[in-house]
Amino acid sequence: MPRTPCRWRWRWRLPAGDQSARWPKPHIQWSHVLSGAKVPCQHQLEGQGQVLAEYVRSRRGTGLVYYEGNTYTPNEKLREGQKSRDWKCSMYHKAKCRARLVTRHTRIGDLIHVTSRLHTHPRMYDHLYKSEDKDSRKLFPKLSPHKKESK
Repeated sequence: MPRTPCRWRWRWRLPAGDQSARWPKPHIQWSHVLSGAKVPCQHQLEGQGQVLAEYVRSRRGTGLVYYEGNTYTPNEKLREGQKSRDWKCSMYHKAKCRARLVTRHTRIGDLIHVTSRLHTHPRMYDHLYKSEDKDSRKLFPKLSPHKKESK
């Protein structure tokens, strides 16, 4: 199991419906404790095919989702009480890209569900870097070498 910043505990659990006389092989269930609440950690979510959304700001200040080297722009405005939001690839107009995903708000954060992975362009960014200003929580995508930066 990969090292994580969380504290984890395990417990023995019998499989459901197993009423045999002999002791079955135990199933280990991992329970993660993060900030006092039992919630799944990022590596545990990835094993289930779920990833927490990572938000970045564009140069114009628009909120975007960063996922696997590409950014996604909101498909519609966020309405009050809305639990999920549709996003389309930021290269939707330039490259006619059809890649899309949905973020769903949960108690552990916004989870990503990819609805279409088909990008019509190479990966937009290599990785994220932190800004040097006062707010270090702002992350900005770093351009891939094949993308030319226009000024």
